Amino acid sequence: MSVTRPLAADKNHDPLPVDIVLRIAQHLVDNELIGTLASVQRCSTDLYYALSPLVYRRVDIRHSRSDALLTLDSSMSGEIEALETKIEEATQSRRYFSSSNSTLRHLNALRQIRHLTIHQLPSSDTISTSFLDFASNASFSSSNILPNLDSVQILPDAVDSIRTFIPTSYDRVRNPPFLEALAKSSQPSKLCIAHRVVPSEEWEEHREISVLGQYQVVARLTQLREDGWWTNLKEFSVHDIVHQVLPSLQGCRNIYHFSSHLTSSTKFVSPGTKSTYIPGPPWSYRAWQLGTAIKNLFPSGSDGKSVLQNTSWTFVNYDGHILTKMVRDDDDDSGVGWGEVEGLIQDAVKAGLPQDLPMREGFGRELEPGTTEPPSPAFVISPDTATSVDRSTPRIIPMAMATMDIVFVLSPNRNSYRLEGRYGLARLSWDRDLGTRKGLVWA
Repeated sequence: MSVTRPLAADKNHDPLPVDIVLRIAQHLVDNELIGTLASVQRCSTDLYYALSPLVYRRVDIRHSRSDALLTLDSSMSGEIEALETKIEEATQSRRYFSSSNSTLRHLNALRQIRHLTIHQLPSSDTISTSFLDFASNASFSSSNILPNLDSVQILPDAVDSIRTFIPTSYDRVRNPPFLEALAKSSQPSKLCIAHRVVPSEEWEEHREISVLGQYQVVARLTQLREDGWWTNLKEFSVHDIVHQVLPSLQGCRNIYHFSSHLTSSTKFVSPGTKSTYIPGPPWSYRAWQLGTAIKNLFPSGSDGKSVLQNTSWTFVNYDGHILTKMVRDDDDDSGVGWGEVEGLIQDAVKAGLPQDLPMREGFGRELEPGTTEPPSPAFVISPDTATSVDRSTPRIIPMAMATMDIVFVLSPNRNSYRLEGRYGLARLSWDRDLGTRKGLVWA
């Protein structure tokens, strides 16, 4: 006969130390178990305060699921400067979690956000408009709503909403209310947008249904900068590019990631022999995309020196998703030789920009021509070594072309190097530390 004994009652009711809870929470974050972390946060008041910075560090905006966080009472917009005092008073009086303080809690959560990913714009125009009204009416520094926001990612569904947005008036370029509110309430240093990825066989069909509003995306993103918002942006990147018009932002490092071919088996194929005969744009279309991305920042009458300050362009995998074949023949409509794409695109851009830009009003007039310098060694790209060549006749080129910073980066699976310098002035340097990426900086 077995005798069972009751389990001894746990007499230790002390909560786990906060440092141990934070270690467990970091483990959940590392494993992307944010839902579990949010459940732990709601277990007690102490855990709520301790874990909020981790829970709200990265926030995803998705239709109705994010509406509660973005619902703010505009009557508080004039009192935000006293936010810290209000939070302290509500905490001490245990009124912080009351329904009357929901806006206070939402504002405190928004202040924790460092990285924001926008999957879709808010489902309700009322939510977006109230958030914009709150940001517009607040009598304080706009960055106090999202003071710690460092990066913003806008994914394909949201990009499509920006592209197809119909404003209530056309007196100027207008963005969706939520995007305008975000621009007025934060100062991120990084902005990223991503386009929809479709199988290569469907790229022309996708271009036909998405071509409407392509220039609106360019104009609307540029307008955010021209309106004086997001002035702290240092890096602007665009991902999964195939046929889209490329926006550029002044004073930023503009980085463009072109998509490789995607087969019906959902497998990406990097540029090379295996990507031949897969449908894609002609190489001349890609050269037009690269040239347009640069020229869009130089409308007639623009101040070239001002535009070029802290502005650069980097094109990654720019020979990806191009219609190619094994060997070039007389029929370019069926593609060009896969090994020629790199040179064709670079030569077209390098030849076109110096011819087109100086003809624009303000570009050649306001920028004095650069002076020649004594001949100095230059480098040419070689897969294995840097070969020194002598440039005996330096060119005289406009100063703008001498200071423009443009980078070409080939697909990352190729063994090569990187050449940096100022085109025409022979100030060049060799960098062997980029591993398997190849690029050329020229101006």
